[in-house]
Amino acid sequence: MAHTKERISSLDGLSRLGDNVTMTMGRMTEAECAASTNEMLDRLGATPESGARAALVDTVVEDALGWPQHLHCAQQEATRALRDAKGVMPEVDLGAVRRASSGRRTDYYQERLGHGDLKRWPVLAAAVGLDVMRREVLEEPGLWKVCRGEIERLKPDKDPDFDIALRDFVGQMLDRGLLSPQAAGRRYGVPIPSMETWLSDVRKRCRDHRPID
Repeated sequence: MAHTKERISSLDGLSRLGDNVTMTMGRMTEAECAASTNEMLDRLGATPESGARAALVDTVVEDALGWPQHLHCAQQEATRALRDAKGVMPEVDLGAVRRASSGRRTDYYQERLGHGDLKRWPVLAAAVGLDVMRREVLEEPGLWKVCRGEIERLKPDKDPDFDIALRDFVGQMLDRGLLSPQAAGRRYGVPIPSMETWLSDVRKRCRDHRPID
């Protein structure tokens, strides 16, 4: 997943980043996700080589979708479920782990739209992200063009409160990680497939352009 200068600069030990820097961390393999989860369970003193443990690891791996942020959330929910089961692995509620992980994933995506103009006009942000995924946009000015086209199509500018600037709006999408350069040809796109699915849902279920409650 992509993190831009705003996020990276807030972390200890990272500095001297260029104005347009984007650090991209790609997907992990299922084996890497499983190894990380098994190491976590070992540190928690979980029973090794049990069917219940294997099922929990598989659940975490499936919910992680290969993305480090999702893996972190799924592992936290697995730990919470193990605590609730008082450490008895066969009594861990795998369904609860899945539901909680999915909820945290949604919260994470919602937080991406929780700032600035993106919070005020989430449907426009969703539409821009989805349209970019259908195109080969290789440079930032191409993103401005997509945004302009979505404004003309959706007409949020009919609202008297609409006052965004194309560059600022696209810049916020990049800063919040809704769009980032992708490895293949460095084209722009929504960095996480499940985020694209979530943006599609935002676009479908919101009847106007105002913030999502």
